Amino acid sequence: MNQIILRLALTNTLFFILVPVWCAGPLMDGSIMDDSQNIALNSINDGKFTEAISNEEKALKIAQEQYGPLHPSLVPFYNSLGSLYRYVADYGKAEQDYKWGLALLEENFGPDNPQQTESLENLAALYIDLGRFDEAELEAKKALQLQENGANSDPEKLAKCQSLLGHVELNLRDYVQAQKLFQKAMENIEKTASADPSFTINALNYQAQAYELGKNNEQVRLCLEKSLAIAQKNFHSDDIQVADTMNRLANFFHSQKLDKKAKPLYDAAIKIDRRYVGSVYTYESLPYLKRLAKAFYATGDIKSSEALWQKSLQTEKDVYGPKHPQVALDLIQLARAEWDLQEKANAKKDVRESIDILKFYFPDNHPLVIEAKIQFEKFKK
Repeated sequence: MNQIILRLALTNTLFFILVPVWCAGPLMDGSIMDDSQNIALNSINDGKFTEAISNEEKALKIAQEQYGPLHPSLVPFYNSLGSLYRYVADYGKAEQDYKWGLALLEENFGPDNPQQTESLENLAALYIDLGRFDEAELEAKKALQLQENGANSDPEKLAKCQSLLGHVELNLRDYVQAQKLFQKAMENIEKTASADPSFTINALNYQAQAYELGKNNEQVRLCLEKSLAIAQKNFHSDDIQVADTMNRLANFFHSQKLDKKAKPLYDAAIKIDRRYVGSVYTYESLPYLKRLAKAFYATGDIKSSEALWQKSLQTEKDVYGPKHPQVALDLIQLARAEWDLQEKANAKKDVRESIDILKFYFPDNHPLVIEAKIQFEKFKK
């Protein structure tokens, strides 16, 4: 598995981050990239993405010098760089790198080889980020077709393609088709003896989202309860996956006004997350800070939620810079807490700043821009 893409998938992600498995096999001697890639991975752990990109580019250059500019061994490097650029919101470079990787595979193996699946999935995930859902659907359908037509189709890889396409269909508001795809993904996961529990949990969560949008609350509950059971079976009781699944199920119960069921789950998740949040707020503590902030908000402790969103935002500005889309999304969360605390001028200011940041990256019809504008209109009333 491509370690850089995997590490990004496990960090505090902005949008839909795919966890691809590189299927082309060991095409090159890993020793030529070890130093640069290890430094890149360490930089990601510390939230130093500029350094990570620099070292991944060094690793790519070494591979180019040893194998030539058109060798398929370069594809994992382009995929890693593309994912790093996605993470820092340099979407143009991300698209360029993903397309370079795809072009190399087409050049070396032809246009219909299943080894292109991961590159197609990466492009689809990028287009989801950008709100270009028709293009995302096209790439995801190509990836799924390649997997389905492969001589030795792998159920887990099929499930990944189906889950990705299902996510696209959610955004295209075809909830029935999304539900069918997620159901097929779960059926393929069940055929896999050693299925990745993290992927299974994510597939169930997306399936729950499809049912929620289709107003099928009973199926939402069943998916989220199954997700929590898998997390508790496969991970330590204090693991981040357990806290995540508890929070999702608690959010569902809270949305259904079943707070007696939600509160014990929130309390248990908060207890887990608190263990990882100290007095020094670093990049690694961001996901825990955010989960705590959301849980405090849902349980009515708005002041604590506001304080955590402020700390989270400061850390993100230090890591990504003040104009990153993730900063914009968290400004909206902070604004909601401020509004409830009657800090209305600050709330309006933060939502306006969020809209300005999002419009720099995305068109006016992008779902995130629309959501921010809706929030601002609520504050104007």
